Amino acid sequence: MQLSEFVSKRIPSSSKTALNKNDYPKISLITPSYGQEAFIERTILSVLNQNYPNLEYIIVDDASKDNSNEIIKKYGDQIILLSDGINRGQTAAINHGFKHATGDIIGFQNADDIFAPNAFFELAKAYKESPESALFFGNIFIVDENDEITNTMRMTPYNYVEHLYLGMQMHNQAMFWKPSVFKDYGYFDENYNYSFDYEFMCRYTEDGKTKPRYVEGFWGAFRIHSTSKTTLITPEYANERIRISAHFRKKGNIDESPKWIRIKSYLRKAVYFLSTGHLSYMLSRLK
Repeated sequence: MQLSEFVSKRIPSSSKTALNKNDYPKISLITPSYGQEAFIERTILSVLNQNYPNLEYIIVDDASKDNSNEIIKKYGDQIILLSDGINRGQTAAINHGFKHATGDIIGFQNADDIFAPNAFFELAKAYKESPESALFFGNIFIVDENDEITNTMRMTPYNYVEHLYLGMQMHNQAMFWKPSVFKDYGYFDENYNYSFDYEFMCRYTEDGKTKPRYVEGFWGAFRIHSTSKTTLITPEYANERIRISAHFRKKGNIDESPKWIRIKSYLRKAVYFLSTGHLSYMLSRLK
């Protein structure tokens, strides 16, 4: 099924028999909502069309002034809407939702991004197969305003030093974790408006005790459009990331040549993509 079709309307389950929710880990998904009436219904449909039997979907309204809440309310009790008229900002809104979540696995999806078909079932399978893992992530698509795929981003097994020097090595559009992570490492740092997920991953993985599990599959899609937050605030995002990277490199006494890190990363990923039959993907990224 085309991604654009998947988020165009409510799609009933294709299962011929009812699925027992107790056979599946409970997934809690948070969406912070502020002024995204143009896209939020597609985000909602990408969640509900998973037809996952044990789902808790929480949308935190951040005092939107558009028609977003009316769109959300169309879906009734399929969504838990937290709306108290307070504008917390994106980071605090996500944390607010996290604190209400009761799932075995938790994630968040912005109100202009979407999930790919079968993402939640693939996540549940990985969760059952890897009880030792506390975080799971997959690949993402890049889509435009019309939900057409314009690019793909294949991940590789996580590398902390590459994360520090080269930026996000996994993305929230296809990333979930167990609630124990919050107990051990805390919630998102609300001092950051844009790079809170980057800082969170630094904090979560710096001690080397945690082993995020990469799953070879496309779970989500990041949307590029003219009013997206990351499109409009690229300098602020970059400045936050630079400060965060410098903090954790100093804290961990990590001082390597960025050029050398980039070369090692390229070689590591080349070996990985060659072993998984996706070397052509990496070569295409060099064009």
